[in-house]
Amino acid sequence: MKRKTRTGDEGSTTYYRTDRYYSEMGAWYAKTREGDELGPFDSKQDAKEGLQAHIEIMLGKVVNEATGS
Repeated sequence: MKRKTRTGDEGSTTYYRTDRYYSEMGAWYAKTREGDELGPFDSKQDAKEGLQAHIEIMLGKVVNEATGS
C-alpha cells in the first residue's frame, strides 16, 4: 500500500500519532498540524469542534486563494 504525502512534505515517512487534545488546569486545548494551540475550551468535545471549525476555515482560505475569490 502506497502512503500519500502532503504537498511540500519531504524526508522521513515515519508517522507519529499524538493526541491533538489535552487538558490543562481544567481547560481543554487542541493542537493544529502547524503547532498552534486552540483554546481554552470548556470540554474535550468543544475542543474537537473548535479544531474542526479551524480546519474548515483554513480549507476555505486555501480554496479562496486558489480561485482568487
